[in-house]
Amino acid sequence: MSKMPNMIAHNKPICKELYEDIIDLCSWMHEKFNECYVYIESSFYSDEEGVKSALEDMEIEKERYEFDYIEQQRKACGIEFSLSENYVETILAENGIKIQNLVNVVNGLEDLGHLVEDIEGCIYEIDYIIDNEENLELDNEIRRIIIEELELEIDYDDDNQDLNIFIEKYIFHGLNMKEALQYYTENKDYLDSNFDYFDLNFEVGWYRVDNKTYLITVDGELYPENGGEDDLRFNLYINDEIYKTYHVKINYGDYRDPSAGYIDDSQIGILIDEIEGIIGDIIQHFKDINILTEKIMELL
Repeated sequence: MSKMPNMIAHNKPICKELYEDIIDLCSWMHEKFNECYVYIESSFYSDEEGVKSALEDMEIEKERYEFDYIEQQRKACGIEFSLSENYVETILAENGIKIQNLVNVVNGLEDLGHLVEDIEGCIYEIDYIIDNEENLELDNEIRRIIIEELELEIDYDDDNQDLNIFIEKYIFHGLNMKEALQYYTENKDYLDSNFDYFDLNFEVGWYRVDNKTYLITVDGELYPENGGEDDLRFNLYINDEIYKTYHVKINYGDYRDPSAGYIDDSQIGILIDEIEGIIGDIIQHFKDINILTEKIMELL
């Protein structure tokens, strides 16, 4: 051991040269590894979008296969109810007897669009004459027409009250005509539209003689599937608050426990009973007002 320091001192040049060689080799290897990394990066890459698209295509193909298989099984069991949203909407519109009856009832509201325009023009003219001209003879003639057309029997006090009050009492029967005309004017778009065909966007409203607004909307979505059921809700609103809800049940049938699909719209019959008279009354009321205002206009 006593000779070790001399050996280290003697071999220092060799150790230094070996150290430098090792450092150079490490640098060279590091450089080569970097070159390999760059090569790998440029030669191999991950096509995430491509993989995602391929998986989506596989899923679509799987769903299509499953759908075709289910439809075949349903047909083999004699189930004609197709699992298609368009098919269901068509059946609701064309074969739903109660729904068709509802559409026919609200169709009458289309008449209001034209009546409102005529009545609004007449009332404007009548108001202008009453407010700006003092013509006792004209005043009496207007009263006479109203009394004769409506076959009224009135007492002296009524016959001598202000003409505006007289008209509101005997022609409008408590209807706030200004609000009613404003409502129908603002909603003229769907009054002019055609309600002949039902769809899930069905919505219709009206302003009644009791000065309340009524609205029918449809809530619910269709998810046709074997063995499944859907529920469509026909909501009746009065003054923007839900008054009642009427359900249409859709059963799609099931080939596993053979049963045919069906649509139960019987509750819509109850809805029709609720609104048919109301809509008929408001339409007739506006027609009567229109007849009277046109006769009054002939005097002006």
